Amino acid sequence: MIICKITTRDNVMKKGNPDTHNLYYLARFRSTLHNALITHPRTLAVRVDLRLPEGYYVDDNKAIESFTPAIKSRLVALFKRKKKNNPGKQIHDSGLHYIWVRENNQCGEKIHYHALLMFNKYSFWTLCVYSRIII
Repeated sequence: MIICKITTRDNVMKKGNPDTHNLYYLARFRSTLHNALITHPRTLAVRVDLRLPEGYYVDDNKAIESFTPAIKSRLVALFKRKKKNNPGKQIHDSGLHYIWVRENNQCGEKIHYHALLMFNKYSFWTLCVYSRIII
């Protein structure tokens, strides 16, 4: 599956060039998507917006850098628990593949992140059990 095709010379793909950095990011996105699909041919992709509280200022990417390890550790704990509670059954593990970007509003004051989280669809085929939702 080809998400986007980037045809360019190698020297254009350097990250430091401000005129072409979008091509660099597109190539990295494509590579991450490709790796996720190779690892898990059936992949569940979930887009998440992470917003910081009003008045909260972040100078670097510590918020997202703590978010992804937290998700990974929860996945490890979940699959350990599933294996313990279901001995002899096949449990499909799921690694975490992700893409994220940081964005500011027009004033540059409110920082938020857009993330694409990719999981093994054999492990997670939906976001929740809809019959358990109480309205």
